[in-house]
Amino acid sequence: MSKNNLEIERKFLIEYPNFELIKYRSKVEISQSYLTRVNPNVERRIRAWIQDNSAKYYYTEKMFLTGFTRQEVEREISKTEYDKLSLEVDSSIVTVEKVRYLLDYNHLTFEIDVYPFSKVLAIMEVELESETQQYTIPKNIKVLKEVTGIKEFGNIPLCTARTFPV
Repeated sequence: MSKNNLEIERKFLIEYPNFELIKYRSKVEISQSYLTRVNPNVERRIRAWIQDNSAKYYYTEKMFLTGFTRQEVEREISKTEYDKLSLEVDSSIVTVEKVRYLLDYNHLTFEIDVYPFSKVLAIMEVELESETQQYTIPKNIKVLKEVTGIKEFGNIPLCTARTFPV
């Protein structure tokens, strides 16, 4: 994330990649729960990030500004704080379970999220410095369409429906 707490990203629906052909940097298991909203304009979540049998925990607040841009504040938290915040989980929202592959390509980090309900499709995101920044899609990735700003391709709708919209 940039220093001014703005998250500018593009998001794509992709064919499920052949990870043997992609040189990814790391693989992370993510469990993400959404908390009850204190402010209706701010989404709050907690995330367990498991990599190489080690867990890290994060608290995030996001305010949506445009289809591309959000104001985001994220910080690492202790397991104790994570457990305490778990008491604030909004039980009407599904917990998101996914595996994220981090791929460095042309000085950018692409994140490929695969979900347990699909071995056909996945979501890829890239975080940019500006909405007009140029980028190139990594080799061996087949983009089906850009889904930046389309709510049906967000984590909650995908994991609630347990399928990708067509």
